[in-house]
Amino acid sequence: MVYIEHSMSKSEDFVSIDLDSDDDSTESVKGGDDFPSMTVKLFTRMNIKVAIFIFILGLFIFSDVFVRTVLASFDSAVNQMEGPTTRGTIVQLTFLVIGYIIIDLLAQGKYI
Repeated sequence: MVYIEHSMSKSEDFVSIDLDSDDDSTESVKGGDDFPSMTVKLFTRMNIKVAIFIFILGLFIFSDVFVRTVLASFDSAVNQMEGPTTRGTIVQLTFLVIGYIIIDLLAQGKYI
């Protein structure tokens, strides 16, 4: 038992707290609320087809073929060494986000 002195009054008031008690009134941790089970639930809900398509799309968008053909048609998107500038990177990321939106809509409509 632990005794805590009540400091508001001058009398010898004590509150006893039994730490060894198996009181069921305290809220217990519910099953499935721990980190490993939340991680497993996250991975089971993930659409692996969408992840694969986005990976392939990213490989294409950040490739030299895309930079030389598509990105070179944008003004100031490619430098003299045929690498993307800051504007070119923004254009690449814009294509990636638009591709993600399209892939996600196709997956929600059960087309892929």
